[in-house]
Amino acid sequence: MSQPPNTAFPGVSDLFSAAANKPRKTEGPAVASPKDLAGYQLNFVPGDLYSPKLLSRKAKQQERISKRGKDMFADVTGGNVDVVDELRIKDVLMRYKDVTFLSRFTTQMGRIKHRKETGLRGVNQRRIAKAIRRAVGLGLLPSVHRHPELLRTYEHKYNRY
Repeated sequence: MSQPPNTAFPGVSDLFSAAANKPRKTEGPAVASPKDLAGYQLNFVPGDLYSPKLLSRKAKQQERISKRGKDMFADVTGGNVDVVDELRIKDVLMRYKDVTFLSRFTTQMGRIKHRKETGLRGVNQRRIAKAIRRAVGLGLLPSVHRHPELLRTYEHKYNRY
C-alpha cells in the first residue's frame, strides 16, 4: 500500500535535489538597521567586564521585562527621590494654600513642570498638578508668571531679575 518516497510524489524529489545542488548567493555580512541596533547600545565604562551572555537578545529582553515596574525617570532625576515622600506629606491636595511649596513645581511663566524636572512619582505629580490648578483657580497662585513676592526673593537671592 505504501509506496517508496521517491515515487509517492513525482517531481518533488527532483525539486529538492535541484535546490540542494544550486549554488547559494554569498552576500556580505547581514547589515542590521539602526532601529535594530538602538536597543542594543550599552554604555561601556572603562574597567567593567562584560560576558557574551549580557550582549545577547535574550538578556536584553529580560532587562526590558525587569525595567517595566521601575520608575522610568529614575535615571534622569537621580534615583527615586520624591520630595513629597521625603517630607512625608500625607495630603498634598491640602497644600494648595502653600504658594512657596507649589512654586517649586511651576516654571517662571506659571506652567506646571514635567515629572522629569520635578522628580516626583506619577501619583504625587498628579496630586501636585491638581493642587496647583486649585491654587490658580482660587487666585492664590498666578497662572502667567511667578508670584510677585517670590520674584522679589529670587531677585535678592540670585540677582537674576
